[in-house]
Amino acid sequence: PILASALVISGVLAGLGGVMNTAYLGAADPNAALGLELSAIAAAVIGGTSLMGGRGSIVGAFLGVLIICVLQNGLAQLGVSEPFKRLMTGLVIILAVLLDKWRD
Repeated sequence: PILASALVISGVLAGLGGVMNTAYLGAADPNAALGLELSAIAAAVIGGTSLMGGRGSIVGAFLGVLIICVLQNGLAQLGVSEPFKRLMTGLVIILAVLLDKWRD
């Protein structure tokens, strides 16, 4: 029951996100959020969620999102290319995973 509820909630929120994105763009674009999965993983890992399983917190995930947004916006203001921004995000993920392994 809990797993089914989590999947239903996830599906409903994903659908709501799609509707919001379509309303924002004025058209349905399947490539509109391309690459955001890396940012989502990075935010969760930086927020303290282990990739090896375990628990995280909403506050930690929120702080991870803030860190990733500041990093990406700062790099955009510096005029850095998109591949380099992804590289920097990947390096932050690697650093967060290494810190997580060191913490254990």
